[in-house]
Amino acid sequence: MRVCAVVSTYNRAHLLPYILWCFQQQTHKDKCLFIYDDHGQHRTQEGGDVRLRDGLHDSDWWRLESRNDPCKTLGQKRNEAIRLAADWCGADAYAVWDDDDAYLPHALEAVAFACRGADWCRPSLVWHRGQNGLTCHRTYGAEDRVDKAYQSGWAFSRELVGDLWPDATYTEDRALARKMLAEFVCEADPCVKFPPYLVYDPYKSIDRLSCLGGAMGWQLRATEKLKTPDLLTPQQPPVDLTIPAGPNGTFNVYPRPWGPAGDWLERKHTA
Repeated sequence: MRVCAVVSTYNRAHLLPYILWCFQQQTHKDKCLFIYDDHGQHRTQEGGDVRLRDGLHDSDWWRLESRNDPCKTLGQKRNEAIRLAADWCGADAYAVWDDDDAYLPHALEAVAFACRGADWCRPSLVWHRGQNGLTCHRTYGAEDRVDKAYQSGWAFSRELVGDLWPDATYTEDRALARKMLAEFVCEADPCVKFPPYLVYDPYKSIDRLSCLGGAMGWQLRATEKLKTPDLLTPQQPPVDLTIPAGPNGTFNVYPRPWGPAGDWLERKHTA
């Protein structure tokens, strides 16, 4: 299964090398990365293993698509990014990555596992980085399955590519979750088999959002000096992304919001 990580970016040139590095560490073989810049801040470029063009299944092809055609909302930008990515690589599944998050090496492998049997996958667990390293947090509960959306860990099958995200900013993730749940879209949790793979905002970014929405946002956009980065090259993130171990070397996390208490984690991740 070919999985494409899709990143919507804005004015975060200093973080894109970390995203590229995370992508190149992925253990899933048939993978690609598509970064979409709708403000023309970058040079359109691509790299990696171009064997993907020949339909081979061991590739790490990536592309940064830069166009000076700003989207009005983040939902609109995410839809456009996935559509462009689909035209470019024809993947079977599309993982939503954010430019200010980090992704552990098993991220795309976990998405491929979940999307083999579902059209929408989202992890029930994510990592947060604190003073003492990574700590695990639930993303939603059995009663409120829209709370704490963490859409930057979601993925969708190619059958859902199109006007998927609602035309909104700040609320597009919860609106989409409500829509998917109301329509009974087949859903899977990658954390049933894999440990959490999304490290949420590990760099504590204070830059502007990837896509600004609302009148105030566009006023800021008009007056701010845009960065002009060089060619994109991978760089290892300057933070510790080591998964913590519990007693006896086991992977120490909270149980999932429902179902078994997570004993599979201890079976799978004993040192």
